Amino acid sequence: MKIQLVKNEAMLAGCLEVRRKVFIDEKKVPESIEIDGNDSLEAECEHFLVTDHGKPIGAFRCVMEKEDTVKLERFCIVEAYRGRNVGTEMSRFVENYYREKGVSYMVANAKFETYKFYEKNGFQAISEVFIEADTPHIKIRKKLI
Repeated sequence: MKIQLVKNEAMLAGCLEVRRKVFIDEKKVPESIEIDGNDSLEAECEHFLVTDHGKPIGAFRCVMEKEDTVKLERFCIVEAYRGRNVGTEMSRFVENYYREKGVSYMVANAKFETYKFYEKNGFQAISEVFIEADTPHIKIRKKLI
């Protein structure tokens, strides 16, 4: 498994392929909500692609919310790779990446059904449950440094 910062259109296409499979096809999130202005190489965010022998299997992106806080978005893994610690490796990778940049906190709006995964990986709930894209979510945070 390899996790990389997206540096070209082909890698970005791999991210969007994974997100389409997970969020649009599987989770039934409308494309008009899932794909947005941050889905380009020129956007104010960083995209990351996860591959297994060159095949896209996971993706996420991050946006700086404040000088000391990064927001994790669109964190997903194709169904065949879930339950194999891929998510934990992705979480560690992104935390180390931003820790090395001096970022203090990571936040996310996690689907409530996935909260236990994030809690297991050191995140804490910082909000009540709310609805986003017709799905219950909860805002989470982890101190990086």
